[in-house]
Amino acid sequence: MNPSRAAVWAVLLCLLLGAWGAAGWAQSAQPYRLGPGDVLEISVWGQPDLRAVVEVRPDGYVSFPLAGDVLAEGVSPAELAQSITERLEGYIRSPQVTVIVQRFRTIRVQALGAVRQPGTYALPPGATVTQLLGAAAGLTEEADPSGAVLSRRTASGAIQQHPVDVEGLLDGRVGEVWALQDGDVLFVPRGRPALVIGEVRQPGAYMVRPGMRVLDLLAAAGGLTPQAAGEAATLTRATPDGRQEVLPLDLPELLRRPDSAHNVAVRAGDLLVVPTAGHLAVLGEVRRPGTVRHRSGMTVSEALAEAGGPTDEADLHRVWLVRGGADGLVGEGGRAELDLAGLHGAGEGRQAPSDPAAVAAPRLAVQPGDILVVPRAQRDVVVLGAVARPGTYPLRSGARLLDALAAAGGVVHERAGEELTVRRQGRSEPLRVSVRQLVEQGDPAAVNVALEPGDVIFVPEVERQVAVVGEVLRPGSVPYRAGMTVADVLAQVGGLTERADPARASIHRLSGTGESQPLPVDLRAMAGAEGWSQAAVSVAVQPGDILVVPRAQRDVVVLGAVVRPGTYPLRSGARLLDALAAAGGVVHERAGEELTVRRQDRSEPLRVSVRQLVEQGDPAVNVTLEPGDVIFVPEVERQVLALGALLSPGAFPYREGLRVLDLLARAGGPRPDADERAAVLNRAGGESVAIDLALLQRQPRSELNVALAPGDVLFVPPSRQVLVLGEVGRPGAYSVPAGARVTDVLALAGGVRPDAGVTTLILTRRSGADGADGAVLRLDYARLVEGADAALNVEVEGGDVLYVPEGRRHVLVLGQVQRPGLYAIPTPGPVRLLDVLALAGGPTRRAVLDAVGILRPDGQSTTVTTGRGSTLFQGRAADNPVIEPGDVVYVPETRWPDWSQILGVLEGIYLFQQIVGGS
Repeated sequence: MNPSRAAVWAVLLCLLLGAWGAAGWAQSAQPYRLGPGDVLEISVWGQPDLRAVVEVRPDGYVSFPLAGDVLAEGVSPAELAQSITERLEGYIRSPQVTVIVQRFRTIRVQALGAVRQPGTYALPPGATVTQLLGAAAGLTEEADPSGAVLSRRTASGAIQQHPVDVEGLLDGRVGEVWALQDGDVLFVPRGRPALVIGEVRQPGAYMVRPGMRVLDLLAAAGGLTPQAAGEAATLTRATPDGRQEVLPLDLPELLRRPDSAHNVAVRAGDLLVVPTAGHLAVLGEVRRPGTVRHRSGMTVSEALAEAGGPTDEADLHRVWLVRGGADGLVGEGGRAELDLAGLHGAGEGRQAPSDPAAVAAPRLAVQPGDILVVPRAQRDVVVLGAVARPGTYPLRSGARLLDALAAAGGVVHERAGEELTVRRQGRSEPLRVSVRQLVEQGDPAAVNVALEPGDVIFVPEVERQVAVVGEVLRPGSVPYRAGMTVADVLAQVGGLTERADPARASIHRLSGTGESQPLPVDLRAMAGAEGWSQAAVSVAVQPGDILVVPRAQRDVVVLGAVVRPGTYPLRSGARLLDALAAAGGVVHERAGEELTVRRQDRSEPLRVSVRQLVEQGDPAVNVTLEPGDVIFVPEVERQVLALGALLSPGAFPYREGLRVLDLLARAGGPRPDADERAAVLNRAGGESVAIDLALLQRQPRSELNVALAPGDVLFVPPSRQVLVLGEVGRPGAYSVPAGARVTDVLALAGGVRPDAGVTTLILTRRSGADGADGAVLRLDYARLVEGADAALNVEVEGGDVLYVPEGRRHVLVLGQVQRPGLYAIPTPGPVRLLDVLALAGGPTRRAVLDAVGILRPDGQSTTVTTGRGSTLFQGRAADNPVIEPGDVVYVPETRWPDWSQILGVLEGIYLFQQIVGGS
């Protein structure tokens, strides 16, 4: 056998075996179906030039040399290879095509909601929901897997939603039934939590997990607090019909029997409430004062035992029970006094109670909210007021009033009043005792009374001080002593300061009516002045007096337009210029023309010329100053204005040497629309100076950069702009120089469009030449262009609007012409009959040019002989009249037409004239 033929049979046998094997594999597994995005390697055995790596296009096709576009979507690689083979058989003998999937396509799906990493994921075709959840890192703790939904778009574009048992997928109860497709969206909602409030350690919201029960929810909340009334807990939930169902729970019983039927399953939205147990307060002389938990049937003695029992200082004979409501025991005021002495014996020096009610008091039942107060036994006395050491002191047997005062350090006589008081529990009015009689005389029979436990001794304090304010070394209050004089008071406060005015000192004393009366005191002898009597400083003072020593007026005040306004010391012989120099001098840029000097003994101020004082140094106005003078240099507004077409117009502070370019820079410079050549400087004196800012900016050192003065105003007007609209080459706004005319504006706008057929220009002006309201001018465009009337080329003004409307430049050609119809007349220049016939393609062979009819817009008709038969004349102007816009040209078919018939035919033409007339 020929070796080449043997090789061919071997290849065919391999292909048959491969096809059989593929068929057998196809019976056991579904073949992979290609789709857009798959990257394929296609090759032809023995043909190295026929090899390509291609991607399946979005339309489902792939391109391969010689085979062209081949459908790949929805077929297997083997089926695609067969399709390409069939295409190549016309070019290659027995082609062997191989298709290999080099890179599989992916689908884009989304996982949203209660997943740990929501977003869009690229997965292989046929991926499952479990794979998508794995890519999204699983569910969050708040997830409700029972409500998961898979959204998918159908071929018609509709969205279908399918419930997915995510919980069953994750725990293996159900299998994968969904193969994801491109664009699928898996949404896992967040579940509703159960709420736990009240006496638990961690109140809050907790997500309901599958199989969760009441005790699980309680454990999640940290369990009960010591104050919890667990036996009164409730579980509130919504029923299917929208009502609220309340389930009572005994949580301590559930904790003892967790398998009880009351340990119900928790639902989303359930509310577990654990109330606070009842409490009562035990206060006062007990070892652990505070609140104790109430138990059913608890008695007073049990409540005291819970609080640690009474202290050694407790007075059990007067225990108070306070209750919020009235009952048989606690009546008006909500308070009852109990005698509990029987609990721990009779106490010191007291008999045990024989009253049956007193004996039964310890067994009295208490209620939640009660307050039990155990007071301290009264074995002390209290000493307050003008004593050395106010406080509480133990009472010794047989102690008297002087003993308590001695324990408190004695009476402070400088502050003590004339009488002290002793308040005793059994008496409504205090006992009053004379301090002098008690302390100085020590009369035991009348005033040194024996004390009892709980007495309160009060020694009142009185105002026995003298206050000193003003120019002394240590102003303040000094204790009063009998016979104290002004000199004694000044000695205690250190004497006078250097700035004191001893001649104007005074004592302020309250009169019997409560009013303050000043008493003049001359302290010049105290200050060491010669010739002044010592009698003034020997004046006696009284408790509560206030000695005032004023400051001497030795300063002057300088205010206003100076460098450092303030107060300055006055030297002997100082004058006005000296004070101004101390304040840094006058700020001339801000100073007014006159300053004022106000003096204490003058109602009208002294007015001084600043120029005469500072520049000329006139001694007549450089007055001598006195203490207390106030010098005021008024400030004036010194500004210059920059207005008009500037970037930042406004008022600017004036400074010496300010020039035009400086002011222009402060105002931001001219705007683009500024007319820089027409700027005007209005001087404060009334003079107006024209300034060419364009030239000034090119030559900044020219004489145009004049120095400014306060009040000058620089005005930069906006440029003259004209708006051009309509049938021009470049409609828009244009800046024009002075003297520009209509033709200049048309040239700036690119001229009138050649095909516009313009006949009239409309110039709208905001105001007339006489200042009246705006005017509208209609200009004949043809005469304007020809220059026939110079008055039409008017001078434009800023704000003018030039409108170039489209003209009515059409003519209708009918009859025996090559192309009957409506034609636009070319512009500029006149258009004649032969031009119009040429636009219509010329006459036909049946045209008769001996009687061409022209119908004018005004209804008049004309017959023109513009040729013989169908032959046009040459060079005869009379036979070639001018055609106007709106004319109708009719070329007849007969030699001598009957115009009455022709005009009847042309009745319909008037419609055209109306249309043209309205255009």
